Amino acid sequence: VLITDEHGHFVDCNEAFVAFHRLPGRAALPRSLADYARRYELTDAAGQPLPLANWPVSGALRGETEPGREIGVRRVGDESGGPWMGHHSCAPIQDRGAVAGAVLRIRDDTELQRVGAELDAAQAQLRRLLAALGEVQEQERLRIARELHDELQQSLAAIVIEVGAARRELPIGGRGALALDRIEQSARASIAATRRTIHDLRLAVLDDLGLVAALAWLTREFAALTGIECRFERAGLTAADEARLTPALAANLYRIAQEALNNVRRHSGAVHVAVWLGSEAGARVRLRIADDGRGIAAAHAAMPRQPERFGLLGMRERVRAAG
Repeated sequence: VLITDEHGHFVDCNEAFVAFHRLPGRAALPRSLADYARRYELTDAAGQPLPLANWPVSGALRGETEPGREIGVRRVGDESGGPWMGHHSCAPIQDRGAVAGAVLRIRDDTELQRVGAELDAAQAQLRRLLAALGEVQEQERLRIARELHDELQQSLAAIVIEVGAARRELPIGGRGALALDRIEQSARASIAATRRTIHDLRLAVLDDLGLVAALAWLTREFAALTGIECRFERAGLTAADEARLTPALAANLYRIAQEALNNVRRHSGAVHVAVWLGSEAGARVRLRIADDGRGIAAAHAAMPRQPERFGLLGMRERVRAAG
């Protein structure tokens, strides 16, 4: 805090004002606003120099109140580092209707802004890591899908064939034949479940037929498995628009729709859900999933903290990674 008289002479200040200016003590302080202007320069939040007439104290001495703005402070001629950032607010001291001085308050935001910049850099690095992790995850899914197809499905198919061969050696209707029937049913059910898992992992329909066909298949499967009416609509997205989507973007959009439908199934209590895919302003693409369920408070959706809300965080990071 600094107090000046009506002429801009410094009357009093606290130790925090001295510390903000990186001075050893009060004796090193300027004595007036003019003296201060010879020793320090102020810059706005964008780093542009502020003329003395636009300084908060100058305005207060004209009777103006400065509610608060970010201002950088630097010693004149010192290019060794960036300015000290402070939130400056200032008000005139009135005496019978005349300005008798000014009260300046500065909150030191230098450390806060440094930490904020480091946090922004860390978040950007984390997003790059998440994007790379997403690519690795897709490759791992592809590897697992191949193993399921080449190993597990082939083994299950062999069991079905062996059951058929064994059945021919047993009397019809016997206990052994009934046991073989149950084994075959279990094997065929496992083959069907494995096939669905492979589809979820590999996105074969996305690779082979494109995003529109993949979303149409996803909504049909969702409706069949959950009993929730699920409708897919394509609007304004031409084949040329779809062709311009990169494989990574198409995969991201598919995974977002998949996670959103999973949220509908687990949390919403909905009976109807609609998936809409369209284009806007040329190359832009929009994916919208809406249901008639309970929903979630916007504040909770924006800052998911509970483990079950990591799906929302994952969708948000997929969108960020896709730009």
